[in-house]
Amino acid sequence: PGGGGKKKKEKGGGGGEGACQLPTAEINSGYDATVLFFFSSFVIIATIILVNIVVAVLLDEFICSVQRDKDKLEEQKRQLSKKTYYKISGALDPLLTSLAHFNSTQDLSARIGTLYRYLDVDCNHRLSFTEFREGLKKLKVTPRIKLTKEDGWKR
Repeated sequence: PGGGGKKKKEKGGGGGEGACQLPTAEINSGYDATVLFFFSSFVIIATIILVNIVVAVLLDEFICSVQRDKDKLEEQKRQLSKKTYYKISGALDPLLTSLAHFNSTQDLSARIGTLYRYLDVDCNHRLSFTEFREGLKKLKVTPRIKLTKEDGWKR
């Protein structure tokens, strides 16, 4: 009676240990552990390296984008500053700006007298349009003064 039950299990008919096993190939455990270790470490190292490369590329693009934005903003500020600097409401504003930095009334009178003597080339105590325009060209003011008859010169 004890031997008959054992035969049934060997044939795989009953539901014992033999019924749950899947067919597998025999594995040489020493060789496979090395291969498993190699491929596992390769995948981990390659993943780390590739993630670092992707992060480096994204970071480089971000830095370049920020630098381009800074350069563009700086150029816009420079253009705005240039427009503001050269925005003059009248032809004589650069001259008047240089005269505006005086210390006292006597200092202002002295500056105006010196300017008048500099502009009155023929010393007749009168300024013609030509004398005035040519004298303004010789002055070292920024921006340069360009005076035309349309700027309000009356005879």
